[in-house]
Amino acid sequence: MKNICVFGLGYIGLPTAALFAHHGANVVGVDVNPHAVDTINQGKIHIVEPGLEAIVKTAVDKGSSKPALRQYTQMLILSLYRHLLRAIITSQICPIFKR
Repeated sequence: MKNICVFGLGYIGLPTAALFAHHGANVVGVDVNPHAVDTINQGKIHIVEPGLEAIVKTAVDKGSSKPALRQYTQMLILSLYRHLLRAIITSQICPIFKR
């Protein structure tokens, strides 16, 4: 897998995205929390997870994460609360992934 998109950058999604990026994948991380996105784009983390900030900083510095949603991915990981997942499935986002 070279291109991966992770929806939800909390306690499950952020470590998952960071480890994929650490192992060479191009990762797009998406979250509804602007503070989380801004913090991650600075190479920092908004959650408490020992050792994770160094992995995120390395991934951001190497450019392993891309700030674009509409790119072709080979894997999509949804790490969301059920109500958010239902909202995405019923929204206009889904046609993007039906290609």
